[in-house]
Amino acid sequence: MNKAEKELRKESEDKKPFWKKGWVWFILLVILFYAVVFSAIDPLKQIERAKKSVSENANITPTPAITEDYKNNLAQTFCNARSKPSIRSVNLDDFILMYEKSGQTVQLRPANGAYPTTENCQKIIDICLKLWEKKECEDIAATNIWIGMDKEELILSWGLPKDRNNSVYSFGVNSQWVYGNFGPYVYLEGKDENSMKVTSWQD
Repeated sequence: MNKAEKELRKESEDKKPFWKKGWVWFILLVILFYAVVFSAIDPLKQIERAKKSVSENANITPTPAITEDYKNNLAQTFCNARSKPSIRSVNLDDFILMYEKSGQTVQLRPANGAYPTTENCQKIIDICLKLWEKKECEDIAATNIWIGMDKEELILSWGLPKDRNNSVYSFGVNSQWVYGNFGPYVYLEGKDENSMKVTSWQD
């Protein structure tokens, strides 16, 4: 092909309508290809997400409803755990009064070996479920403690400590609560004594 023919061909190509040019069709085919591919992938992703969601939900244990039977059973657990001579408990009358007279100062006293009544245990569980989560109330009833529990939860779970050692700093308060002659020890921190939460403990 001589130079004149090449120029004629180039001129002919330039004069072709836009939609008849080869490179335009190539680009359109590429776009169409990716559109088909991604339209097929997206539903697959949605199906995978749906399967994952069903699988995750299947592993979730339903939280028991707060029925009267649930509260009675929890109150019974609370009473039974505090009907042992080795358990150091708080006077439940004082604790109940503290929440019935909200805003007023009530001096909490140790139970001093007095076993709790069924009525008081039921009142305590009612108070607990209004203030805290069900799992927390279940742990309190079983005399368990955990990191992050506030001091009222600790008192309700383990009772009043035999001794408290407080250290006041510019940033807040650190406190060591001593349960017994040689422990266990529970450590709490907070901005002040009213906001302290458990950070650790030692048997």
